[in-house]
Amino acid sequence: MVDASRREFLKALGAVSVAATVGGAVRPGIGRSGVESLQLAVGSVEGLVPSVCRMCTASCSILVRVRNGKPERIVGNQRAEVLNASAVCARGNMGILRTMSPDRPRAPLVRTGSSRGSWGFREASWDEAITRAAEALRKIRGEGRPDKLIVILGEVGCAVYLAHVGVFAKVFGTPNMISIPLSTCIMPKGMAWGVTGLAGKHTQIVPDYARTRYFLSFGRNLGGAVAVGQTRKAGTTVRDYKLVVLDPRLSEWAALADEWVKIRPGTDLAFLLAMINVILAEKLYDEDYLVRYTNAPMLISGNGYAPV
Repeated sequence: MVDASRREFLKALGAVSVAATVGGAVRPGIGRSGVESLQLAVGSVEGLVPSVCRMCTASCSILVRVRNGKPERIVGNQRAEVLNASAVCARGNMGILRTMSPDRPRAPLVRTGSSRGSWGFREASWDEAITRAAEALRKIRGEGRPDKLIVILGEVGCAVYLAHVGVFAKVFGTPNMISIPLSTCIMPKGMAWGVTGLAGKHTQIVPDYARTRYFLSFGRNLGGAVAVGQTRKAGTTVRDYKLVVLDPRLSEWAALADEWVKIRPGTDLAFLLAMINVILAEKLYDEDYLVRYTNAPMLISGNGYAPV
């Protein structure tokens, strides 16, 4: 337990005040920051344990306050400036309740009822659970019916373990692997990023909002949906640029916009093609920049005119 004296409390408070005054001019040190010291002093807690929030796909960096050996509260990690701007959202705060919920399974469960839906279970050891799973897999494989195995993946399994599970399913011999609907999730973005030169497909690539002067947004509600990193960083600089939002409805993001374009549903692509046509026809692009810093020259043939 931390024994925080009045002097230590005032020193921590002073450190926080200085940090707030100089802002980003101070490089974070290796030791405990003033903010963290203040949190420890005020709460009289044992420590702040670094962790990752899993209440959504953003995976923000957090600190968990521990009291008497138990997690008590989730706070923002003051060193996590890039993703979640050193803060934690309301949903992330509730992560403590999910962890401490009495209904949370804390061990493998084996059905004790005679039929499905009886809702009778008992806790089992991991050794027993793995043995039972191996026996069941060995049985259907021995029957020559590996297709009886169905693999169902959630968000983590799809985004993190899909490649490994896919290899296992193929080697085992089952074609039945079901995941979240990628066609409405990360697949379109991953394909678009792939053909335009960007790497990866994850949602947490944060644009350079600090240097943005004109923000045209469509197909995304940064004011009311993930990703937290983009929402936080965009929100802290939302008045530094002109924000134009194309959305059929007045979303939270559209409500913050300087201009809300109430576009007809399903006409986003038509709008984009029209905008591209105007840029090309009126030569509103920076030709020198495209030649020097992008792969635009690859899009034309040797004569420099005809599209490939």
